[in-house]
Amino acid sequence: SWAFSTGLDMNWLNYKDIYNSGVSKYVANSYKEAEYFFELAITKSPDDALPYVARGASRLKLGKDNKSIEDLKQASNIFLKQGNLENHQLLSNLINSLNKKLKEKSKSKSNSIGIGSNLLQTSLSLMRIMAPF
Repeated sequence: SWAFSTGLDMNWLNYKDIYNSGVSKYVANSYKEAEYFFELAITKSPDDALPYVARGASRLKLGKDNKSIEDLKQASNIFLKQGNLENHQLLSNLINSLNKKLKEKSKSKSNSIGIGSNLLQTSLSLMRIMAPF
């Protein structure tokens, strides 16, 4: 997008618009731009789990496996604090699965583009949580 490529200050946009822009970029397979919008959404609303889930999903697609897991853990903790046990458990299960895949990847010394690239179920689960407003 023009704003992304020019480094335009996006602080005048509201949280919902920024988050939804990130989701649009994610759906369009523009994961680096999506990561940027979710990062900005986190600065606007650091106590909301959704942008952490979404940034984690973007980072997974970019092959930033450990950073993705950190984001998903943060989101899981926020969901737990909010009493959203369903999403907390879903993310806990995904994190365990991703950690297992990461260990397998390190043992095989694979040059794959990311542990989540073949985890269709992970992507579907994350998309269900991060749906736009």
